[in-house]
Parts: sequence; structure tokens; C-alpha cells
Amino acid sequence: MATFSQTAAGTWKVRIRKQGYPTQTKTFDLKADAEKWARALEREMDTRAFLPRSQAEQTTFGQLAKWYERDILAEKKSALKLRSDLRQLCASFGPYALITITPAQVTAFRETRLASGVSTATVRKQVALLGRVIKSAQIDYGIHLPNGNPVTLVRLPRDSKPRERRVSAQELDAIIEATESPELPAIIRLATETSMRRSEIVSLKWAEIDLGAQVARLPDTKNGTAREVPLSTRAVSALRSLPRRLSGRVFGFSSGDGVTRAFSRAVARARARYEAECEARKEKPDPRFLVDLRFHDIRHEATSRLFERGLEIMEAASVTGHKDLRMLRRYTHLKASDLAKKLG
Repeated sequence: MATFSQTAAGTWKVRIRKQGYPTQTKTFDLKADAEKWARALEREMDTRAFLPRSQAEQTTFGQLAKWYERDILAEKKSALKLRSDLRQLCASFGPYALITITPAQVTAFRETRLASGVSTATVRKQVALLGRVIKSAQIDYGIHLPNGNPVTLVRLPRDSKPRERRVSAQELDAIIEATESPELPAIIRLATETSMRRSEIVSLKWAEIDLGAQVARLPDTKNGTAREVPLSTRAVSALRSLPRRLSGRVFGFSSGDGVTRAFSRAVARARARYEAECEARKEKPDPRFLVDLRFHDIRHEATSRLFERGLEIMEAASVTGHKDLRMLRRYTHLKASDLAKKLG
């Protein structure tokens, strides 16, 4: 049964008590609104369709984001990047109660981010993260959302075309010659031969490498599982060229970001040298040579070379560490000329 009382501020407070259900209270500016709300809830209780929504009304996205960061995000390897995305979501949805977040708001967020020049891939990740955080309210914290997860009713922006940049041997040689880092040449050669991720390379320890058996053991990868990586003779040679550190680490870079910065500087110097050489020869520089290169492109290149050497897809996956074979397909850009030779 619903009871109504007017507060000192002139608003109307309604309280619903019904056996077998928790007491429900809410305050409205108008009595008519209070009566309408009470009738709707009593109807749900009478038809046994009622589920408490007070938590969804009282919990803001900002509060939920703090719980998610504390309880769930801390265990993820990509926590640093996800925290940045979570802050962006909180800037847009933080003050809103969960029950008030609508598909229209999520769509507006998507379009605003795209219009501001944020890449499609980043917007997809941020919208997907929003959906996971709200889903955690339901699964991990038992918060009932009467209207469900609003993100499920929003289309993600179309995925951008995957990069198809192949890195030529000439480009790799030029970058190695231009680097001022004593370790980057070995890192580039190791990445090209093994298809290891940047983070996997910088975390290598000598205790995990058996040069005789030509195997490197990665105890903790991005996928959360250990993996053994076969080392070619060229990879072994690159590792043998390195001095041993007292720390037991193979490389001195503290993070993958340091590798990326060193690589970018080397690419810029290599391109400048190439342009200078072309000018001296009075030749026009190739606009694609040493342009639009990222360190991660080496992983693409290395994966493609595995297939060009004749490895089957499961063999390649065991080397690269891909669990999703669809993702492995995106990393593989085989040269049509090589395929033509196989066709005869």
C-alpha cells in the first residue's frame, strides 16, 4: 500500500509497503507524479514483475567506474590503457545514475568522439568498455537495470580497415643503421624473426632462454598464458651479440614505450638520410620508403613471413601467440607475387 506525505520543502514523499517486497520510497515535486509512480510499482508487485531499481537510481556511473577499476581492472594486463579510456567515459557519463543512461546518450558519445577526430578503433574500444562496465553492475554488483544495458542497443562504429603495411628488408636495414640505441638492432632482428610483441621482448630474461635448444619461454603474455617461442639461427645470433646484464634481463628498456620512441627516432633519421642520398643523386625519393612505419608493423611483417615460409595456420599461431585465428588473419598480408609462384 502506498502512503503519501508532504515534506517541509513542499515536495511529496511516497512510501510503498507490500508483504514480500522491500519498502520503496521516492520523492517528487508533484503529488500527481508520486501517485503515478506508486501505481506503476504496485502494478509490478501485483503481477510479480517487480525488481528493485533503487540501486540503479542511486548509483552513478562514476561510482560504478571506481568499483570496476578497483575490483576488475587491476587484474587486466591492459589496465593502464583502459584506465585512460575509463576516465574519458567518466567525463561523459560519471554524474549520471545508471538508470538514466540511455542508448541515445551512448550514441551521442560515439558521434561526438568520432567528430572530434578520435580514430574509429579507439571509439569502438571505448564504447565496448562502457558496455562491459555497465554489465559488471548487473553481474558483479547485483544492480538491476530495468531497461537493460543501453550499449547493447547501440551500433559500434564500423571497424577501420586493418593496416596492410609490409616492412621491406631494405627499410629494416636502413633503420638499424640509423639507430643510436645499442640494443634496438637486436630488438628489431628478434621481432622480425619471432613475431614477439614489444612487451614480450622487453620483458625477456636470460633464465627463460635456451640458446642451445633455440627456445625462449614467455611465462606471462598478453593472453595470460605461457608460450614457448622457437628461435631461428638469426634470432639466436642477435641474442648472442648482446652483453649479459647483472639484473638477468636481456634488454635495458624499462617499458615498450621506450622501444617505440627509439624506433620512431631511428625511422626519422633513416628517412632523412635516404632523402639526402636521393638529393645527392638527383633522384626523386620514393614517397612510401620509410614512411608510415610503426614498430608493431614488424610483428605484422614477421607473421606474414611465417606463412611465406610454409607454416600452417596453427603452427604460425603457436609462434605468434594468437588465440583468435580471425585476428591472425588480419596480421597476415601475403604477397600476391609469392602466391602466384605457388599456383604455377
